[in-house]
Amino acid sequence: MAKPSSGERGRLDGDAAVLAHHYGEAGDSRAGYYAILAGDIAYRLDAHVEGAEHYRRALAQAKRSLVLALANRVDPAIVETRRIVQSGEIGKLYGVDLQIVADQTRLTNPAYHKTWVAQKARAGGGHLIWLGIHWLDLAMYVSGSRIRDVAALTANVGGQPIDTEDSAVVALRFDNGILGTLTSGYYLDRGYHSLLKFWGSGGWVALQKHTHKPPLEWYSGGKLHQYHGATEPSGYTPFVRSIVRASAGLDSWPLNAQDGLYALKTVFAAYRSAESGRREAV
Repeated sequence: MAKPSSGERGRLDGDAAVLAHHYGEAGDSRAGYYAILAGDIAYRLDAHVEGAEHYRRALAQAKRSLVLALANRVDPAIVETRRIVQSGEIGKLYGVDLQIVADQTRLTNPAYHKTWVAQKARAGGGHLIWLGIHWLDLAMYVSGSRIRDVAALTANVGGQPIDTEDSAVVALRFDNGILGTLTSGYYLDRGYHSLLKFWGSGGWVALQKHTHKPPLEWYSGGKLHQYHGATEPSGYTPFVRSIVRASAGLDSWPLNAQDGLYALKTVFAAYRSAESGRREAV
């Protein structure tokens, strides 16, 4: 298993962390690092999700932690969305709508067609494992319930010469009984569109961080509320900071190895469903 280059890793005081970013390689568990993996990188550990499980066990034996880089968990607006849902402010959960849409423009670049991310055999999939996985994880993180089974369709709607999907839709059933849908695709000319919306017996909450200001609003108690709190820091830098602090015992971990592995299992259950034409258990 290739080690990250010197530009892709950095030792920190005490325990160290490896950030395996979208174009890097996963760290060797024998090196004594904590490993932080992007979702698509985790696929490449061993060409299937069992490889990630093998890697998790190896790190556990070495008393190291494996963390998938699901960085949105530390976003202040996500944290507030989770508080609203889990406090019961919108009542009993009924359902969830998820959308994460990026630009089709990147797929039209001939240079992109030659990269490993455009090749299913190397990347494992397309938009769903690259970006959709983040919203699947957030749905479970915010709701406090895991996805039990899925029914999915995938396609290359843009017609670019790649064998990974640029469009996916997934129907979801959660352990707590709620249902949901995910739209995951490359549709825009530029930028992002996203939606994380939870419906409850007493209202709803909607986060649209890429297109709306304020990005978060919710309806409860017969009133519409808006979030005017912090929206930064967000992204990978504060996530890595949170992992470093957790590894030093200063903060709790934003997620553990099982959380990341389950997100991967959910994605690959969706791919199995798209291939079989049947609902698949995670």
